[in-house]
Amino acid sequence: MLMFSRIVHGFIFWVSVVFFIYQIVLPVYAFMPNMKERAVHLALALILIFLGGGNVKRTPVRWFGDILLTCLGVVFCLYVFVNYSAIIDQYGAATGPLQVWMGLW
Repeated sequence: MLMFSRIVHGFIFWVSVVFFIYQIVLPVYAFMPNMKERAVHLALALILIFLGGGNVKRTPVRWFGDILLTCLGVVFCLYVFVNYSAIIDQYGAATGPLQVWMGLW
């Protein structure tokens, strides 16, 4: 379990570095639609929120829950980023069971 924790802490460090660079570069050089910016921002923040956790002792069940919530959040953000044009064109109405399911979660 200690090795797993060290791997996660290393991953969190590099996600933090990427998040920092993203925040510095975004306003000056990266021109992308607002919704895509927010999706990337939220995905990186969710990783830090659920896996960062500071010095909290975690049981295997807690690790599983945190990793599951992180993966779900990042997948939903990736969905928004990849399907940006389709989401913009539908004017807020959910189309299909996948979008309804994602909206309920």
